[in-house]
Amino acid sequence: MDFRGGKQHMVNHVENSLQHLDTIVEKHTSEEVAINGLQLQVSIEAAKCGAFQGVPFRGHDESQDSKNRGNFIELVKFIAKYNKDVAKVILHNAPQNAQYTSPIIQKEILSVFPRKVQNFIREEIY
Repeated sequence: MDFRGGKQHMVNHVENSLQHLDTIVEKHTSEEVAINGLQLQVSIEAAKCGAFQGVPFRGHDESQDSKNRGNFIELVKFIAKYNKDVAKVILHNAPQNAQYTSPIIQKEILSVFPRKVQNFIREEIY
């Protein structure tokens, strides 16, 4: 019996398995990036709409059971109502640690708008 051939077969199998695993991980990672991008895009659009309309973002009761969770969350829900891809990846369908709807995220998104306006004004002046 030739054990060297068996050893080479095993090495080839392991290498092929690792390449297959790399492909799976890469595909999974790119899918996660796309989902996170969509979640963030929805949060940015909801923040933009709320900011331009001058409405308060937070509600008195933002719990899952609340009928009105605040304007920001309601805008996100409204966007999801008309886009099935969004509905699949936001709020209760998103991981708890990656919903992009927390008050901190809302404030971070809002902090970008004044900087964009300032940069636009600077470019117009110069």
